[in-house]
Amino acid sequence: MKSDKYLNLNMLETTTNNAKEVLNSLYKFNQKIKLQFEDIQIIGTALKDNFNEGVAMKNMNNGNSLWKIKLQLENGEIKFRNGNDWSQNWGGDHFPIGKAIWFGNNIYVKKGYYEITLDLLKKSYKFEKLK
Repeated sequence: MKSDKYLNLNMLETTTNNAKEVLNSLYKFNQKIKLQFEDIQIIGTALKDNFNEGVAMKNMNNGNSLWKIKLQLENGEIKFRNGNDWSQNWGGDHFPIGKAIWFGNNIYVKKGYYEITLDLLKKSYKFEKLK
């Protein structure tokens, strides 16, 4: 006999190929699930390559949940994403500090040189303006 966990995951696999739906369902099933990411990027109109190419952030811990980068931004908007794929992305509603929201709005930013921190465990981000 198959376990309930196996059956629930199997039903997800056969009913959708939408990553957002799958991950949201997994969190409902077990809120202790912690995803690990290998390539968090910043992308958006505030960067020179616009939405064409992301800029990789640096992983700061073994749990792959804390990411940082120092970056020059223009007035515009950004999002965080995992790799070159929009199926895992975070936005927010506030600047310079805010809650990282799964599939959230683009974050409107102001021109400047920043140290940008994304904490996926705390679901937060911070843009600290540097001199």
